[in-house]
Amino acid sequence: MNYRGEIDIIRVNLKAGTPWIYVSIFLAERLPETGEMKYGIELDLDENGRGDYLIQCDLPLSSDWEVEGVQVYTDLNGDVGGRFPMFMDTPDPELNGYEVLVFDAGDGDDPDLAWARRHPDEPNSLQFAFKTDLTGPTGYMWSAWADAGLRAPDYMDYNDRFTAESLSIDLRRCSV
Repeated sequence: MNYRGEIDIIRVNLKAGTPWIYVSIFLAERLPETGEMKYGIELDLDENGRGDYLIQCDLPLSSDWEVEGVQVYTDLNGDVGGRFPMFMDTPDPELNGYEVLVFDAGDGDDPDLAWARRHPDEPNSLQFAFKTDLTGPTGYMWSAWADAGLRAPDYMDYNDRFTAESLSIDLRRCSV
């Protein structure tokens, strides 16, 4: 396994206001100029351990706020997290994760729902901005992630989809 500092999240800050929520993801190494990685914020609105929304973006290329490469998915049938959210379940190929794309680069009911950019002052950071309309007035749980592998919202959560054996990985030999 090769260490990938551009996807190693070391800190995440969230600042909530109205009408925007801002998230800054700080990585161990600076963002590369090119790459196929995706970064995301998962929102759990009812705090049951299952993500309800996934906001993701391609590697931002600019420090200007853009909707290009930004997507928002939702999980209508509630299967993110498998049978037991927050725990690894037996792999189930029937799980379809975040199955509905509600925002795609400005296309959706609200063309300004979510934005992303490279942090203008931090070369190892990117930022999201999304409207509080997405979370509503009640509390929520949130998490951040980076993915340079599958990049498959419909496979979320990955630990409920695969085992080490199915990936032909010997975890004892993996090191970071």
